[in-house]
Amino acid sequence: VRPNPKGREYGVAREITLTREGRNHSLLRGRPLVFDALSLHRDIVDPLPDSVMTVLAGNECTPVQAAELRLGDGVFWGVQYHPEYGFGDLAAAFRRYGARLLEDGFFAGPAELESTIGSYEEANQAGGGGVCPDLPGLGLGLGLLDARQRALEIHNWVDEVRRRAGARRPQARRRAP
Repeated sequence: VRPNPKGREYGVAREITLTREGRNHSLLRGRPLVFDALSLHRDIVDPLPDSVMTVLAGNECTPVQAAELRLGDGVFWGVQYHPEYGFGDLAAAFRRYGARLLEDGFFAGPAELESTIGSYEEANQAGGGGVCPDLPGLGLGLGLLDARQRALEIHNWVDEVRRRAGARRPQARRRAP
């Protein structure tokens, strides 16, 4: 892990593209070939040897957006973007890190920062039914507007844990009547 030489990827990670391996991976089941995701990071993960890491998705800003790592019997799935976040989480993060973001030139000035926070707060309030309208300046696609679709990787991971637990569980023996 190291600072991203291309800078922060805050707000929306654009055009995350599945790799050949990612297209058939359980973590990304249901994702289109190219999608956007809510994001809040300034670091990137350097790829590891293929024997350890399989890159599942990336974009121009962050080459490793999703990966599977294997070591011995251990398997780890990870994403750089934030499927657990909603728009309110990002609004709060922009507010929390606002001074630093302004110092770093991420926003042109306080007015742009406040406008962005307001847009994310509005998206959060409008999304009570799971879907919110596209708001000017955010360029939200359908994958971001649906709360379940935003959290798809979490649902896929839970499904996989359940599947593996069921596969390891010994079958109950039927008792003779």
